[in-house]
Amino acid sequence: MNLARKSSIRILLLGGIFLGLLFSIIFFVSYSVDKKIIREYTALESEVTYDRTGEVVRIALNPDEQVCMFATTYPKQLSSLVLRKEDDWFYYHPGVHVFRLMSVAIDYLNSSPHGGASTITQQLGKTLLHATSERTFTNKLYELGVAFVLELYHSKDDILVMYLNTVPLGGNIQGFPAAARAYFGKQVAELNENEVLQLMSALSNPNSARPLTDANFTEALALAQSLGTVMPLQTESITKDSGTWLELTDLLEGCVSCTATIDIDLTERIRNILANHIERGEQYGSTHGAVAVVDVRTGEILALVGSPSPDTEAEGMRINMALETRPIGSTIKPFLYLLGFTKGLRPYTLVEDREYKYEIETGFPLYPKNYDGKYRGTVTLEESLANSLNVPTVEVQRFITLPETYAYLERVLGFSPRQSWDSYAYGIALGGLELDLVTLTHSFTALANRGTLHRLVSAHTKDGTPHYFTPPHSVLHEDTVIANPDEVALVNSILTDRTAGVEQFGISGSLQLSRGGYGVKTGTSRDYHDSWTVGYTGDFAVGVWLGNVKNTPMNMVSGSTGAGMVWHDVMELMFTTPYDHHTSIDLSSLVTIPNERGHSWGLASDNVEVARTLLESNALILFPHDLDTFLFSDGMRVPLTARVDAVWSIEGNELTEDAWYPSQVGTYTITAHTGTQEEQITVRIVSEPTRVPQ
Repeated sequence: MNLARKSSIRILLLGGIFLGLLFSIIFFVSYSVDKKIIREYTALESEVTYDRTGEVVRIALNPDEQVCMFATTYPKQLSSLVLRKEDDWFYYHPGVHVFRLMSVAIDYLNSSPHGGASTITQQLGKTLLHATSERTFTNKLYELGVAFVLELYHSKDDILVMYLNTVPLGGNIQGFPAAARAYFGKQVAELNENEVLQLMSALSNPNSARPLTDANFTEALALAQSLGTVMPLQTESITKDSGTWLELTDLLEGCVSCTATIDIDLTERIRNILANHIERGEQYGSTHGAVAVVDVRTGEILALVGSPSPDTEAEGMRINMALETRPIGSTIKPFLYLLGFTKGLRPYTLVEDREYKYEIETGFPLYPKNYDGKYRGTVTLEESLANSLNVPTVEVQRFITLPETYAYLERVLGFSPRQSWDSYAYGIALGGLELDLVTLTHSFTALANRGTLHRLVSAHTKDGTPHYFTPPHSVLHEDTVIANPDEVALVNSILTDRTAGVEQFGISGSLQLSRGGYGVKTGTSRDYHDSWTVGYTGDFAVGVWLGNVKNTPMNMVSGSTGAGMVWHDVMELMFTTPYDHHTSIDLSSLVTIPNERGHSWGLASDNVEVARTLLESNALILFPHDLDTFLFSDGMRVPLTARVDAVWSIEGNELTEDAWYPSQVGTYTITAHTGTQEEQITVRIVSEPTRVPQ
């Protein structure tokens, strides 16, 4: 073999090695670039949140602060029209249109640049390079490189889908799927030819000719004529998303790629019910409201309405009032009675509805009054809870003690008060405790669920893991049992008996539904600032709040006449939904206990006589109370009242009637005695009003 031949072989080998290395480098670089391109493409897809029925309820902004949804296939008509407008040689060029590119390059060198040379592949590259507005020579070179890489590793069909998914279409909308939803409220496959033309008209100038504008309509008309197709129809307004953005902002905080537990259609139907009642109730001062619906067995939030009109600019309408803290009125009472039942009280337990005096930390005594200012004498706890009497409820709280009340509400029910527990004291029984609607409604699910209180769930992640929601004034972090099923059934026996509360609520009205098998409790805060109603079946609990965001009083709007009206309509709606399984509230463990009403309810293990008298008082003197203070005035009269007929004396001087007429200031001992009992109290007569202790 001669030297020339050997030299040629060597050159060929070196050339082959060089070409191999060159192709290897090109492959490695292009492969790496493609991987980066796909990562950029994938990152553009917005996080989409669905409701429990599969409806889109929220689309988050992507890293470019755009709304972008991906589709995997497109209707042939849409693809064909886009190709005819943007790149009719798409399936034949290698990513660039060589002749157009050369023309643009010549114009650029002659300082007369113009557009029109970019292929669909290049436009996709521009989007993936995040350089949609910067038209520099360097960016053009980058786009060319990306275009070649895309063509090298991906099919034409895949490139077209990527382009249609991400192309800017006005405002912060990227891609045909997101644009179809934003502008027309449709899936991309549902677009008609007119709508497709309107979207296509925004491709060249997405901001100045965005869909549903006059400029877009003009562009669409010209485009239709140039393509030889039909004239698009003018559309007046953009389809708005539902108002659930207000509630979802709170419910889905910290949850990525979630499916919300709410039913968006149900939520909006409830919002309409609330809005209608708010409109009718404005004359009574109720301008705001909220509704919560929670599944009893799962703790899932089925619907949440924090405002009747979150998309308006009206004052307070963009505040989620379902999570705002307000005094809950008498809606707390079932849980106080439940705690009392765990300590031996029963619905048939007797209690005196009369004036009591309670010493509290303010230094001034508390004399609780009923809602209507009347006393009813001896009543049962069943009558008391059913008619929402305040005075007997305070006696129940006294029986269970204040420390036990605080511990139960916080450690068992998970309530987190806005103030210290001691600042509420017996005010809890009188409706002073503040909670948000979601926490309150959630607590009632335990009554319907035989005492089990599940954690609130607002969404599920892709793998089915629950996303738990903790309202502002809840510290519940695990499922809990608030009482045994028998004791819970005792409360339910009262709240489900619509005849027991006839005195206060009547036999008809908002609390009467088309069918039975439900429990309900109303509440009204002081001076009618807040109207509450919470009710439940064996399947769901519904809570309603009415008031106004400025916290000013309404015009005599109580729980039953305000929130109760909304609650009634929402409950009737719920009866027509798939969430109603006609699950009954279990009272099977209860036995009847005869009483004056016919019968009450108890447990088979009860010592009836003991339970009946647990709140019995042996006090002889009912008025005045020990350590009462009276302001002196000429001719003043202090009535004297005893449980039974008694003989009265003041400082040992016997009186001839059941009244005392003090003649001067001082401290006095009052004695009442019968043949078998004697009792003394001390009262003060003062010349000036008592000042608040410092």
